Amino acid sequence: MNSSIESAALLGALGKQLRLFRELSADLVASRTAYGTMNLDAIYQHIATQTAICEEFRQIEDDQKSAWRAACTAVDLDAEKSDLRELTARMDRNFAEPIRDVVTKLAIAEGELRNLNRAHTVLIEGSRRTLAILGNVLASFAPTYGRPAGVSESAAATPKGAVR
Repeated sequence: MNSSIESAALLGALGKQLRLFRELSADLVASRTAYGTMNLDAIYQHIATQTAICEEFRQIEDDQKSAWRAACTAVDLDAEKSDLRELTARMDRNFAEPIRDVVTKLAIAEGELRNLNRAHTVLIEGSRRTLAILGNVLASFAPTYGRPAGVSESAAATPKGAVR
């Protein structure tokens, strides 16, 4: 088996995961404006984008696992019992260093995404509370301002100045 091919496959899979972390982080930041302005079309677009990115995460997870197994097998390690330190110690240095760099960047990107996710959760919760308050205010005024006497239901539904 050629360990450089397996190492390159593992490096590629880790690189894809890093790219997806960064894309998801960028979209979470971009979606803040949509939530702040309550732009529903933009909110739905960001949700669709984030869902697509999460689907890509699920798809590359299998690629990453198979690349991990192949890289471990190529250097005579048990994929289930080995860790990254053992793997990179047995790999060619040309692949070990870039893999360590990508894993470090992955850890940083994951931490940043976790913080962005917390901030996004706070933003969504705040929006939910704001809408609940507005709904309560509207509901409390509904009995106060009833339909004037003598106005039929169809007349109340027709805007002022509209032709029937």
